[in-house]
Amino acid sequence: MAISGISSMASGGALQGAQSAQTAASTSNQVATIGAQMQSEKMKTDAQIHQIQEETRTKVAEMFRETHLNKVKSSTKIHDKYVQQMMA
Repeated sequence: MAISGISSMASGGALQGAQSAQTAASTSNQVATIGAQMQSEKMKTDAQIHQIQEETRTKVAEMFRETHLNKVKSSTKIHDKYVQQMMA
């Protein structure tokens, strides 16, 4: 009977070891999945940030061009009025 008790304990230990290995593998897979999701989200966020930065640069450039054009128009009007006064 002592031998069958030892063999029963050994198989119980093997079962526990297999369950521990399965739990470790499952945890490892979950960690890998979460890591992949985080990397995917980071790439998506980086792309959105890049898009926002490009849109901002474009808008600032448009505003600069518009401001410059308005200054030129204003200077031209002032110059035309000056010339008109000098001719009068």
